[in-house]
Amino acid sequence: MNDDEAPNRIPVDREQSRSWVEVAQSARLMRDLLTETPPAIDGSPFSIIDGDLPESCEKWCRAYLSSALEHLGMWADYVAPLTFHTDAVVHHDARPSQTLARAALESASQAVS
Repeated sequence: MNDDEAPNRIPVDREQSRSWVEVAQSARLMRDLLTETPPAIDGSPFSIIDGDLPESCEKWCRAYLSSALEHLGMWADYVAPLTFHTDAVVHHDARPSQTLARAALESASQAVS
């Protein structure tokens, strides 16, 4: 089946895809920033809270934010790969993207609730 015969295919031009690329690059950048962020220092809000809790609040938040950014990174690789063949035609289905977005939101919500 070629592209002309495929049902429900909507071409996405460069201008429309620009915002996807911006979000994808932002997700990659945020993932790298979180990875490079050192543990909380003494006297910081996280270290103060951790002293009163049986489980580390900092580790809890970092784990869920990492999970969210891993899901967003997978989405980024799906919608805006860093390398691709110039003749490649990419087909995006809504459900996988929605599943990854939901997983990212659920993970991130645990870090802020």
